[in-house]
Amino acid sequence: MQRFINAWHRERFPDATEFDQLNKLREELGELCDALADGSSTHACNMEMADVAIALMNLAGMLGCNLEAAIMTKMGENLGREWENRDGVYHHI
Repeated sequence: MQRFINAWHRERFPDATEFDQLNKLREELGELCDALADGSSTHACNMEMADVAIALMNLAGMLGCNLEAAIMTKMGENLGREWENRDGVYHHI
């Protein structure tokens, strides 16, 4: 999926930089936050989450990162950690 998104993005937006893509990711994350805060439909929230994932996968590709492999490595670390809730946000100890 990441390779498909990266190829489409390179063809459609050949001049986009990593910083352009990071700004797109920020924009899409803001739209997801707004949709959740507004109580938007599940479908609308799903589409915003898809936009966030697409922007993140493309940024990862632009930076030479295999996002799936990086996530699996990070999850391996997370599985061995202890976690605590600090004001509604969980952090590893």
